[in-house]
Amino acid sequence: MGGPNPDLKARARRARDLSAVYAVLGAVAILIGLQFLLLMVGMEAYLGGRPALLVPSALGSALCFAASCWIIRYIEVLGPKS
Repeated sequence: MGGPNPDLKARARRARDLSAVYAVLGAVAILIGLQFLLLMVGMEAYLGGRPALLVPSALGSALCFAASCWIIRYIEVLGPKS
């Protein structure tokens, strides 16, 4: 009786990595949706004559962008193993 099958271990690692990629994609999708919502709020405020909301919505959008970049960085860590 040998140890665990190496092919089985590779498949389990691939499945775990794929789950992490799906989690990252889901988080980025939520952040992009929030960023789009902030864009709509900013545009409506500007067109409605309330430009005071432009700066907070732009800062929120920049924060969403930074968070997306930080989360996507995790996928590079999962890159191909040699």
